[in-house]
Amino acid sequence: MVVPISAWIWARTFLAVCILLVIAGVSSSIMLVVGAAWDVPFAATVILIVVSYAVEAAFKRADQRERRAGYTTLRLKYQEFDQVDPRTGIVVRPVGEPFLSHAEWEARAQRAR
Repeated sequence: MVVPISAWIWARTFLAVCILLVIAGVSSSIMLVVGAAWDVPFAATVILIVVSYAVEAAFKRADQRERRAGYTTLRLKYQEFDQVDPRTGIVVRPVGEPFLSHAEWEARAQRAR
């Protein structure tokens, strides 16, 4: 059985793509201003825009799949669902319990592993 990629992993991937997108966009802008070759950073920016849309769509599908299954892997969203560790699938915050701080989440995830 193939284990689907969690919404938490897609959210982290989306963040990384957005950071790269900002770097590429700023680079192409600077190169355009100074008169250097800006075509490569511009192309990278366009590619990263397309990739960011694909990753966002994958995140939304994973998030919906998790909620239909009655859980979430997202730390600060959906208090009405069990929060599970994205690696093990073990519940780290039961339904209705307050959101966990990062330190609490790390401690419970470590115990779950």
